[in-house]
Amino acid sequence: MRRTGFQATRWAIDEKLVEKGRDLYRSHCFECHRGPVNDPAFDAKWPEDSFWKPENPDRSAKGEKNWVEIGGRHYFNVAQLPVNAIGTDRQQSNVLTTRRIHLPASLGLNPIDDLNKAWGCGLPADPAPNPLFVLALMDVVGKTIDQWNLANNSSEKTKQQMWGPRKNCQNPRAYIGARVRRNGKDEDVLSLEPQYRARPLAGV
Repeated sequence: MRRTGFQATRWAIDEKLVEKGRDLYRSHCFECHRGPVNDPAFDAKWPEDSFWKPENPDRSAKGEKNWVEIGGRHYFNVAQLPVNAIGTDRQQSNVLTTRRIHLPASLGLNPIDDLNKAWGCGLPADPAPNPLFVLALMDVVGKTIDQWNLANNSSEKTKQQMWGPRKNCQNPRAYIGARVRRNGKDEDVLSLEPQYRARPLAGV
């Protein structure tokens, strides 16, 4: 079936609207999501704000860079803002940061002890009977990878490639070390400041 001229025009991209959308993105979305991943026109119009620049002026003023090097690899440093500062729904952050779950003893998991032993995360003891979901998830994923390596008799090189250079530890900007006084004694605890990590938006 042939497309009529009307049908072809109906789905054509209006470049004027694209340019208007680009300006709107720069005004309202850039602060968190940074520049588009693949938009040469954006990079030409705002070269200092390109996603691929080592740093953008607004971030360098805060001592932050776009890219960080860990173990010889470069990672994009996604923007993080406290949920309270964004003023949006905090429920998505609560799923990972405040939700607690029951771990059956038969699993043999103790997230805080396991993560501290394997990665040196420096997590303080938690008196609560049930662990935080995010720490339990990190522990389960770590033990699963370890079991895969064991089952496949992985070499040390393969293990390093599997894990990469980053530690399997808590987000230090969300979980902040603090001290509280309980029953006349000082204790180290994790103080929570929920954060949203703004993902890059490819294709916007």
